[in-house]
Amino acid sequence: MTATPPSLLLPSWLERIDRVTATLKEKWASAPDGWWWLRPAPDQWSAAEVLDHLIRINRSYYPLVEEATRGNLPLHPITRLPFLAKWLGQFILKSVSPDRQRRMKTFPVWEPVVAEGQGDPLAEFVRQQEVLKAALTSWVPLMEKDTLIFSPANKAITYPLRTAAEIIVTHEERHLAQCLEILERCREEN
Repeated sequence: MTATPPSLLLPSWLERIDRVTATLKEKWASAPDGWWWLRPAPDQWSAAEVLDHLIRINRSYYPLVEEATRGNLPLHPITRLPFLAKWLGQFILKSVSPDRQRRMKTFPVWEPVVAEGQGDPLAEFVRQQEVLKAALTSWVPLMEKDTLIFSPANKAITYPLRTAAEIIVTHEERHLAQCLEILERCREEN
C-alpha cells in the first residue's frame, strides 16, 4: 500500500488552514467585545492565548525544517528504527485530534505569553497562517524524500515531516474547536 504523495495532500492542508482562519475571523467579528481575553476558568486559556499558542508551535517548526533542508538537522539515534518514528508521529497526531476528550498540558516552550490588550492576536494569527501555508508548500520536496524531523519540544520524539504537517493542521483544528467552546461558554454566561 502506497501513501498519498505530499503534493496531493497539500491542497487539503491549505484548505483546512484557510477554513480555520475564516472561521476564527468570522467568530471574532461577531463576538462581544473583549470576549477573546476571557478565560473560562483561571487555569484555562483565553481564545487569544490559544492563538498565541498556535503561533508559537507553528513557528517552532520552521528552524528545524530549515536545518533539515540544509542537511544539518541532528537526529536522535531512535531514527535508526523508522517504524518507531512513524509510530511516534501517529501517536502525536492522535493526541491532537479535535475530538479530544481531555485537556493536555503543553510544553513550556509553547505556553502563550500574550497579555490582554497586547497587540491584535487575530491579525497576528492571520499573518502567521499565510507564513504557514507558504512553509508547507515549500516543504513538499522534503516530504517526498520522507525527511524525518524531531519535535521542537523534544529531540527524542522523531517523526516524518509529512506527519508533522498533518499534526500542525490537525492541532489548529483542535484549538479552533476549543475557541468555539470558549465563545459558547462566554455567551451562555453573559
